[in-house]
Amino acid sequence: MLKGSVYGGRGRKIQKNLVIVYHSQNVPNKFLKTAVISLLESYLDPSIKVIEVYNNNVNKITTLHNYESASTVLMHSYDYSTKSYSVTDIFEIQSIFDTKTYLRNQTLTMTLGPSPNINAQLNSDGCYDPETLAGPHGLILKHIAKANNFRWRILRLSKTVEKNEKINNACSVYESLKPLIKQKADIMGNFAHIPYWARIPYYEHLGKIYIRRTEPQMAVIPIFYKNQMYLSSNFLSLFLATIIVVIILKITIRSMKFDSRFWNIETMLYAIVGMGIEVGKAITTSEKMILTCVLLLSVIYSVGIVDQLLDIKMELNQPLQINTLEELEKYKLTLMTLDLNRNFLLNSEDPDVVSFAKNAITTSSYKSDRVCIENLVLKSYKNLTCIQYQSDAEATVKMSILKHGKANVQILKEHVSIQWLIINTRPLFKHTDRFEKVVLYLTEAGLIDRWYKTELIPEPDSHNLYYFSFESKVNVVREVNYTQELKQILAIAIVGYILSCVILLGEIINSRIEPKRKLAALKNEKVFKLRRGNVRKSVTKIVFFFKNFDKRVKAALRKPNRKNNATKISTLFSGNNAK
Repeated sequence: MLKGSVYGGRGRKIQKNLVIVYHSQNVPNKFLKTAVISLLESYLDPSIKVIEVYNNNVNKITTLHNYESASTVLMHSYDYSTKSYSVTDIFEIQSIFDTKTYLRNQTLTMTLGPSPNINAQLNSDGCYDPETLAGPHGLILKHIAKANNFRWRILRLSKTVEKNEKINNACSVYESLKPLIKQKADIMGNFAHIPYWARIPYYEHLGKIYIRRTEPQMAVIPIFYKNQMYLSSNFLSLFLATIIVVIILKITIRSMKFDSRFWNIETMLYAIVGMGIEVGKAITTSEKMILTCVLLLSVIYSVGIVDQLLDIKMELNQPLQINTLEELEKYKLTLMTLDLNRNFLLNSEDPDVVSFAKNAITTSSYKSDRVCIENLVLKSYKNLTCIQYQSDAEATVKMSILKHGKANVQILKEHVSIQWLIINTRPLFKHTDRFEKVVLYLTEAGLIDRWYKTELIPEPDSHNLYYFSFESKVNVVREVNYTQELKQILAIAIVGYILSCVILLGEIINSRIEPKRKLAALKNEKVFKLRRGNVRKSVTKIVFFFKNFDKRVKAALRKPNRKNNATKISTLFSGNNAK
């Protein structure tokens, strides 16, 4: 007996047992049947499988692949509800994949719930094209059609059609379940979450094919932004090295009794970093030697400082990545969903899921999910979170990009719950058992899980899913922006170094020319003084002349004979001129 366990609904672990009975042809069938029935009845549940293998020297050819065997393989089954026992040849079970028989290219009408994904296309008659369906809608049902040689005719829900769109009434139904009862549809692929304990009146009249896990429910949350500065890992080590060098210099200065007014903290930091310092006249030869060593050290150290400064990145308005429900709890978001979903989440064994659904806003209306998405996407609420199936959540992200130019919502990477699918059929549908076998063996062979991982969740470069490629695209954009920022910083640094060299050359040239300017200025000052002395002498002579002339005129006017005075004045002028 082989034992193993799988996870069932709500995280429960279910033990599975496989019994392989190998015997020769001589063992009586009656004895073997009694032993197997006794074994199956002892477990009282379908958790045990019994496979019988015996030699018969007959070659078998399966419909899946050519397989020659000298043994017969039988599977023993026991229906606990009807207490009936049956034995089936394993090769007959595999023959359900034969595409040449059964429905003989008939057409079966179908409805889907929830609606197909956003990429689903329509046929010329207005019904959905089965080949464009993704996820469980297409993966399972397309293989059922292929295995049983028939075609799907998939109807549309009229309440999901836009108002201005014309729709063929033959391809339209209002609800998914009622057409089954009214015989308008043969089967319904209901991939919405229906808990096993739910009681829906329609189910009493419908045939149930199979229940299996389908795509997970995901949390759709608003995008939060943050501003963050990234420092290099070596920045702290350089900072500590600076402190150590300053301490060593302080010890050296005290031991050698240098001038503490010059060797202060500011001067030492300037010297270490490579900035300019003023050297006083009183600095000694020993101080000059140590200062030279520090300046040589600064040449190497300043390169490291510049390198670390270039590594500093300032990211503004970067989307915050939230991956788990535990991280989401920090943001105090309120879940808005149906009563049915909340009750299902509260029964979870995961404490994070229970905490997530504990304070949810609930309603019995199925419009609550749509209202939640409208508030989250269109109104950009920051205090709400919604839950949707993964394909619907991806469509919501795409809708937000079309509406705002960029996504304002994101999908939490950790799923909230793994749901169940139920495929319903109309009453007395004669192919129910065969469909159930197809889904059963597709599941047990791992094909559904394989399709789920490869097609429903493709690689990040797939154009069907934006969210999973969104993160890689953002990383590429960040790298491009970082490269541009680095180029800008390097350009500024180069310009700064060039300007520094130009200023240094200017100072050298100015120091060469300045003594000549001082000598020329000194000469100009002497010439000016000489000329200024000559001007003073000339002005003094002119003033002296006018003073003497004024005295003579006044002396002549004091005498009584005016005529003689006039003659004397004229003689005075003539005498002066003669002189």
